[in-house]
Amino acid sequence: MVCLNIFRAFLILPYPLAVVMVYSAYLAGNLLNFTNISFFSLAFGFLLSFFFIGSFNSFNAVFDIDVDKESKPKRPIPAGLISKNLALSYSLFLYFAFIVLLYVFYSFEVFVIGMIMIILSVFYSSGLRLKRFPLLSDLLIAITYTVFPMLLGFLIGRGNLFSLPYPQFAIVFLFGFAVLITKNFEDFVADKKHGLKTLPVIFGIKQTLALVILLFLVSDFVLLLLLLRNQLPSYLSLILFFTLPVFFHSFRRLWEEPSQKNAFKLFKHLAVFMLALELLTGFSLII
Repeated sequence: MVCLNIFRAFLILPYPLAVVMVYSAYLAGNLLNFTNISFFSLAFGFLLSFFFIGSFNSFNAVFDIDVDKESKPKRPIPAGLISKNLALSYSLFLYFAFIVLLYVFYSFEVFVIGMIMIILSVFYSSGLRLKRFPLLSDLLIAITYTVFPMLLGFLIGRGNLFSLPYPQFAIVFLFGFAVLITKNFEDFVADKKHGLKTLPVIFGIKQTLALVILLFLVSDFVLLLLLLRNQLPSYLSLILFFTLPVFFHSFRRLWEEPSQKNAFKLFKHLAVFMLALELLTGFSLII
C-alpha cells in the first residue's frame, strides 16, 4: 500500500495538466519543422516535458507545502502520500534525467536552453525565490511553459536559431502569458495568508481578471496584425472568434463569484485553449 501511494505521488506531483501544456508547446515547435518529425522526436519530447515539469513542480511543492496545505490539501505532500525529503529526491532525480537526455542526444545550444530552464525553475522556488515578485514570476512561468519548450521542439526538429518563425513564437507566448496568470487565482486565499505577493493578492481578483482580459485583447490585436500582414495562415483567425465570446463567459463566472472552484475551472478551460492554439500554430507552416 505504501509503495502504491508513493507511485501515485510520483505521477501526481508533476501536475499532469502542466506536463500536457509543456508537451503541446514542444510539439508546436517540432511541427514547425515538419519535414524532420519522427517518432523518436515525439517520444523524446514527452520525456523531456515530464522530466522537466515533474522536477519543477516537485521542487516547488517542497517549498510551497504551507500554501498547499490550505489551497490544495489533496496534493501528495500535504496528503501524506510522500515526505518532503522523498519529493525533493524525486525532483533532483528528474532534473538529472532531464540534463542527461539533453546532453547525450542533442546539440550544445539545446543543452544550454535546458540548463537555463533548470536554473530559472530552481530560483523560482528557492534561493532568489523569484516567485515573490509579481508579474516577473508570471513572465518566468510563461516563458518556461511556452517559449523554451517550443524552442526545444524547434531545435530538436533540426531547426536553428537563425530561422525561428518569430510570429508563431510571439502568439504562443502572448496568449500563454495571459492564461498562466490565471493560475494564481486558485491559491489567492493561501497566498494572501502567507504573504506571497501575487497579482491577485496585490490588486484583487477582479482587477487582475481585468488585466488578463486586457492581455487577451492585446494578444488578439497582435494576432490580427500578423494575419493582415500574411505572416500567419488565415485559419488562425478562428482564435479571434473563439477567445472573445467563450472565455469572457468563463471570466464572468469568476468575476461574479470569486471562488477556488471557479478559478480552477477557468484555468482548465484556458489550458485546453492553449493546447489547441499551440497545435494549430505548429501546423501553420504546413497548411
